[in-house]
Amino acid sequence: MTGIIVAFPKIENARSIRNVLVRNGFAAVTACTTGAQVLSRLEDSDEAIVVCSYRLVDMACLELFGLLPAGAKMLVVSSPDFLGGIDR
Repeated sequence: MTGIIVAFPKIENARSIRNVLVRNGFAAVTACTTGAQVLSRLEDSDEAIVVCSYRLVDMACLELFGLLPAGAKMLVVSSPDFLGGIDR
């Protein structure tokens, strides 16, 4: 099963989203605050869905996207203002 990694700069936000996912039947959901933590959790698996904010503690979503393994997918949660210049 593909794991879900929720990454937001405030751990409270990441945990809240993780809890919503778990309550709705998704298993293997991890919460973290940095891109480095996301990449560390992806060492054992090339497949995952990363749900993150536009900016994490240590990097922006585009930088993290460039470092993800080929089997990982990313969903960025942000306002349209931040995402306006991104065409991915």
